[in-house]
This record gives sequence, structure tokens and C-alpha cells, in this order.
Amino acid sequence: MNNIIKILMFNCICIYLIASYDVGQNAEAANNNIRPLGILINPLEGAIPKRIKTQATSKPATEILATDIDLNRPAIKTPTVFDSFNNQKKLNKRPLGILIFPDKNVKFDKKSTLPTQHNNTLNKQKTFKSLDTPAFPAIGRSAKRPLGLLIGPPISASNPRTLGLQKIYKNQIHSSKKLEFPKFSTSKKTSTEETASPIPVNFAADNLSYDQELGIISARGSVNLYYKDQRLNANVVSYNQKSGIVTASGNIFLQDTSGHRVYADYAQVTGDLKDGIIENIGILLKDHSRLAAARAKRIGGRILEMEKGVYSPCDLCPDKPSMPPIWQIKAVKITHNQDRKIIEYQDAWLEVSGLPVFYMPYFFHPDPTIKRKTGFLFPTFNSASKLGFIAKTPFFWVIDSHTDATISPILTTSEGGGLIGEYRERRKTGKIEGTASLILGDSQKAVRASIDASTKFNIDKNWRWGSQIQRSSDNSYLRRYKISLSDSYLTRYGDATSNSLVSNTYLEGFTTRNYFRASGYLFQDMRTGADTGESPIVLPLIDYNYVGDIDELGGYKTIDANMLNLHRDHGGDTQRFSLRPSWIKPFHGSMGDIYNFSIMMNSDFYFSQDHKHDDGSDFKQHEYRIRPQATLEWRLPLVLYGKKAIQILEPIVVALWSPNGGNLSNIPNEDSTEAEFDDTNLFSNNRFSGIDRIEGGGRLSYGIKWGIYNQMGGSASVLIGQSFRAREDSTFGTGSGLEENFSDIVSRVHISPGEHVDLFYRTRVAPDNLSPQRNELQLTAGIPAFRISTSYIFLDQMADSEFPGREELSGTISSQLTKTWHTNLNFRQDIQEKDLRSLGLGLKYEDECLVVRINGTRSFFEDTEVEPEDVITFNVVLKTLSEQNIW
Repeated sequence: MNNIIKILMFNCICIYLIASYDVGQNAEAANNNIRPLGILINPLEGAIPKRIKTQATSKPATEILATDIDLNRPAIKTPTVFDSFNNQKKLNKRPLGILIFPDKNVKFDKKSTLPTQHNNTLNKQKTFKSLDTPAFPAIGRSAKRPLGLLIGPPISASNPRTLGLQKIYKNQIHSSKKLEFPKFSTSKKTSTEETASPIPVNFAADNLSYDQELGIISARGSVNLYYKDQRLNANVVSYNQKSGIVTASGNIFLQDTSGHRVYADYAQVTGDLKDGIIENIGILLKDHSRLAAARAKRIGGRILEMEKGVYSPCDLCPDKPSMPPIWQIKAVKITHNQDRKIIEYQDAWLEVSGLPVFYMPYFFHPDPTIKRKTGFLFPTFNSASKLGFIAKTPFFWVIDSHTDATISPILTTSEGGGLIGEYRERRKTGKIEGTASLILGDSQKAVRASIDASTKFNIDKNWRWGSQIQRSSDNSYLRRYKISLSDSYLTRYGDATSNSLVSNTYLEGFTTRNYFRASGYLFQDMRTGADTGESPIVLPLIDYNYVGDIDELGGYKTIDANMLNLHRDHGGDTQRFSLRPSWIKPFHGSMGDIYNFSIMMNSDFYFSQDHKHDDGSDFKQHEYRIRPQATLEWRLPLVLYGKKAIQILEPIVVALWSPNGGNLSNIPNEDSTEAEFDDTNLFSNNRFSGIDRIEGGGRLSYGIKWGIYNQMGGSASVLIGQSFRAREDSTFGTGSGLEENFSDIVSRVHISPGEHVDLFYRTRVAPDNLSPQRNELQLTAGIPAFRISTSYIFLDQMADSEFPGREELSGTISSQLTKTWHTNLNFRQDIQEKDLRSLGLGLKYEDECLVVRINGTRSFFEDTEVEPEDVITFNVVLKTLSEQNIW
């Protein structure tokens, strides 16, 4: 009888000590609601442990989902297994009552009461020094774990993970002496024994039993094991302390350090959950794709080998879960290598709707934890009436952690083949991006190529430099092969590429009130029949801007300086230096009106060569101009606050004066060939876009702005204005809107009541008959089920302009037909020529694992080597495979 009592007391002591550590001391376990002994110990008030379903299920591992885990099931009511303690009142932090009396320094709650026999014992025995314990290895013994680790890595010569513990616990393991417990203390332990103790396996269960002779711990009912960042749940778990093997069965759930979730029916794993054998395994990867197999072997916690496996990211049909997914990969052997972060397949085949379509003796792709991996991407296929069938097989190359490249071999059945390459590099101080193409064997029997590359790097916090290069072997190559700059795919955006390719390099500097930029430019004219020798080379082009501090008068000074050197092989050369100092004085009126007064001196100096007048005479080589300018701007913002919106009404008047003229015939015009008058430059000092041309004479610009802004984000605004000139200026060409005393009337309207409607309208009309000279309309409206986006533009041709007038309508109509189906129709109509420029129709299917795109385009654009043609594009993306980079 005494032995039975001793055994019972020993078990109670074990339960209490472990509970004291896990419930009272281990804050991390408490935060995660971990109950060390399951329902044998009452959980803290308000901390209901998260539990795992234990109901039996007939689901195979291939159908196990994350939703099969119930993390919100309430805890089972604790049975009254300790009622024999004479109904003692339990403390909140000690649900089993006081079974072992701690050190005398530990104080008890004065409000708590204990039975008389316990009070007498407490008065007599105030310290606890030793306790007779059974002779089993006390692994991990410490002040916080006086019984050591019930579950942990076994110490043996055959277990290399625990060899380091043998010396520390050598005396305790092989000694027959009684094991002493250190006194409890609130101070942190820093001894070698403390720091070298192995990490414990915390566990929780509904029922727990321990076979002392065999060294086997068995747990049943909602068993949870936690080791480091790994977690194991099952209906039944047994642990052999001698062999270090954990055996689990029934609704097994294992979550490893990478976030993958493993489900199984039966498993045998080591105590650290790193090695084992698993039957009927199902894995939910981090990106919610799935792996399943008949059996698997886990090696070192990093490699999982599966037999007769299947992989798919597709969801099963909820109505018919027995149906195969849209696509899946089956293999005789699947290996998930977490060190290399890849999933390998041997003797694999791809199935679509249950039908095998492609066999692969070996295949691998990155697992969801990796974003970039060297390998082939999914190929794309196009068909064009002139180029024929087009196939592209891109290869992605991860050069290092911050550099990668994509090399895309291209083959056309009618116009040869070649390569398109992309390069990307990211550094702490900047980036490099580039696209290059090369085509051989077309009908021209020539090598044709293009390049588009850019760099940008910070030198320090104030300086940076960058460059860009855009070149093509000829002016029709990009259009012929439909290669858009900064885009390596063979798709067309619009009817043609830019009329000019621009290459440049620059150096920029920024300080609090200074800006400096030195740059050089090289142009390639892409127009048919253009003389490449007439394209300018600009080196250098220097800009400097300075803004001064507020002076004694409340104003501040600014300086704008510019230097240009421009050269042509065929044509005129220009050197220019411009200096424009100014002084600006802002102030306010008594009614809340705002004034801005400024005076400026335009000083420009020119040296030109080989320029010709219209009559054939030469330009004067040296020329200069000095023109003062005074400006006064007045604004009166009026604000009306409403319950739901704010309205702002603001009249604006700008008066300017400078001497008439200033645009001398011997000053070449390099940067101000086009004067475009609209709402954006209504109140500008100079309506020309550059420096070579300036406005002269007295003039007055006036207008009014109104806006309403809703608290929910909607808004509407209107601007209308006009300019008056005391004297006509012949510098502005006919049709510019500024050639007469009263300019054209310009206005804009922007209405955006919410996310479903956005309207922008800009116009310029003649003041005498209100006939439109310019109209621009952009409208986007609708919901995903039906959305329309349209653009209308009308520009009247200006005299001596290189750009013809045009009237064009374009738009896109799109519809999200269902959750997975989307369609769109786009068009471009030349209203002036009554020609349809392009027409396209697209259809897209997308679900959780598959994307299919089909696009058809009819282009009517004509140019050298470019004729109207039809293009059909077909693209398939297997998500988690072709979206990532695969081999």
C-alpha cells in the first residue's frame, strides 16, 4: 500500500512540476494556449486552448484541406480527478493546489485557504531539498524542469545529436545516487547546464500514461506536440524514451518550419520530428497547392521522398470531389528537397481532366518558398499572316540574388528567327535594365537588331547619374516584328512605335535650394525616308536652377541657367547660353486674396553655323537678346463648407509685360517649333515649350476655377479661361490659338463621382463663333460585369507644323462574364480618313490553377515592309509552374 501511495505521489509531483513550468513560467506557451498535460490541468481563465479535430474521417489524404482542421472547437470539460484532496480551494495559477512546498522565499496569496493538514505541513517544512526519484535518465534537468524532459532526444552514442550532452549529465545518468532538485528562484540561470539544455518537446493531450519500465509515454485524444517551430497533432501518440521514436496514428497533422502542412493516417518519426515514415500522406504547401502519395519518408527534416505521388494546385469540384482536377502531375517518385527548395519528379506525366497528355522522365520546379529559379518558362505561341507561326520559349537565368536575365529564342515560319534577351539588376545604389533583340534569315537576308537599356545609380545623397540607349538597325524593324521598346513580347501596342529613338546620359545633383543636370542626347529618326544625318547630337546640355532665401522685403530670388551644344552631320550647328535671374514677392490682401509679383531678365546668347534662312541666306553667327519681364498674379480662393462636400471657387488673373518682339531671325529655333495652347499653360509666362522662342508685349490671362469635393472621395472640377494680347504676335502660327489679340477659349472638365465613373474633357474653341479647334474626351465607366473605356481626340492642323491634324476614336469594352471568364473588345477608328486602324477581341479564363488567353487582332497600318495583317495569340499558364520559373 505504501508503494502505491508513493507512486501516486510521484505522479502528482511530476504533473505539478511540469504544470508549474509550462503554465506559470513559459510565457510563450501561455500566449499560444498550450496545455502541457491536456485536460488533466485546468487552463487559465479566458485562455481556451486551440484544439484539433479528432473525429474519424474517411477522407483520403489527396482530399485533405486546411479547412479540415478545427482551430475553434471549445475545450473539453475537465473531469474532477483530484476531488480526493478534501475539496481544497485551488489557486488560479495552481489548478492542482499545493502538492509540493517551494522555497521559503516564495510567498502565497493571503486570501487563499488550505486544509488544516496542509497548513501544519507548511509550518513545519519550509524548504525542499531532495526527493527520491526512479532511476531513469534525467535529461534536461534544471531549476525550471526538476524532472528533466519527459520527451526529448535520447542520449546515446548512436544519436549524434545528443553526444554533447553526455559529458554534462554523465554523473547523473550513470550514478545511483539520489537526484537533488535545486531551490526555486526567480533569477535567471546562466550556468553551462542551463544554456546547454536541449530544447524540450512540449505536448498536450486529453489522456496521458507512462510506462516506467519500458520508458514509453502514451497520449490519447487531441494530442499536440510542439518542438521548436514544428507541430504534430494526432489522435494517438506514443514516445519511446529509449529509441527516441514517436509513433502517431489517426488524423495526423504536422506543420514544419517552412509553413507546409502534412496530413497522414500513420507515422513514425524521431523525437525531434525530423526523420520518419508516413503512410497515406497529403501535403498542403505554402501557396495552397497540394502533394499526396501512398507513402513517404522524411529525412533530416529537409527531404521528403514520396512514392506514387500526385501534385496539383487545383481545387476539387465541391459537387463531385471524385472528379480529377483540371490538371495534375503524377509521378512514380516525388522528392521535396527543402534545402534546394525544389520539388523533383521521376517518371512523371501531366494529366488534364484525368487524361495524360505529356510524359517527362525527369522534371522539377521550385517550391512555394522561392520566388526566382533558373529554368525554362512556359512557351507562348502566336500566328500572324505575314510572319507565320511564331513560337517563343523563354529561359529564365538567376545570375545572383540581385541579378537575373530572360533569354527568349524566337522562331517564325515566314521571316526567320532569333533571340530576345532581357537583363535586370538591382543594387543598393541603383539599377540596370535592358532589352535586346536579334533576328536572322528574314526575307531581307540581313541581320537586324535593336537595343533598349537604361541605368540609374546614386553616387551619394546629393548626386546620381544614369543613361538610356535606344537603337534599331533600321526604321521598319520594330514595326515589322512588332517589338515594342521596353517590352520583349511580340505584341503590338498601337499602330507604330515612336517616330524617334532617344539615347542619353546624365548627371544630376540636388541640394536644398539648388538643382544641376548635365546630359547628352543622340536621336534616331524612325520616319520613312528620313535623313539620319539631320538628326542632332546634343552634348552637353546643362541646366542649373537656384532658389534663394527670403530677403528683408519678403521676396526671394531665383536663377535659371542653360547651356546647349548641338551638332548635325547634315544641317546647322547651334551653341547657346541662357541666363534668366528673377525676383519673386508673394503677399496677401485684406480679403484673403493672394498676389505673386515677379520681375525677370531674359538673357540669351547664340553662336550658329550652317543655318539657312528661307531665302537661302546664311544666319548671322553671333546673336543675343536681353528682354525684361514683369508679372503680377492675383487669386481669390472662396471656400464653402457643406455638410457632405467642400466647394472652392477661385478667379485668377495674370498680367504680364515685356518689350515687343525678341524673336530675331538670326536665332535658330531648336526647341520651340511647336506652340500648343491649352489649359495647362494658360497662365504661363511663356507659352512656347523651350527657350529659343519667347513671348513679347503686354498680355492679360484670366480664368475661373470651380471644384466640389465630397467627403466620400468623389469630386468634380471646371476651369475656363482666355488670354488677351495688346498687340498681335506673328511668332505664333495660324491655328495655334494665340495669333490674334484675343486667344481661343480653353477649358477642362473633370468629373469623378466614384470609382465606377471617371470623365475628363478638354477643349479649345474660337472666340468669335465658338467652333472647336481641339477636343479631347476620356471616359471610363461601368462595373466589372460591363466596363467601357473610350477616348476621342480632335486636333486641327497648325500652320508650319510637322504634325498633321487628326480626328480619332478608340475604346475598350470589357466584361467579367463569370468568376473565371473575362472578355474584351478594343478598336481604333480614324474618323478623318474614315478608316478602321485596328480591331481586337480577347477571351480569358482564369481560376486558382490555370490561365488561358486567346487574342485576335486585325491591324490596318501600312508602312515600309509593314502591311495590314491578322495576329492570333494563344497563351496557357499553369499556375505555380509557368508563373514561377521552372525547368
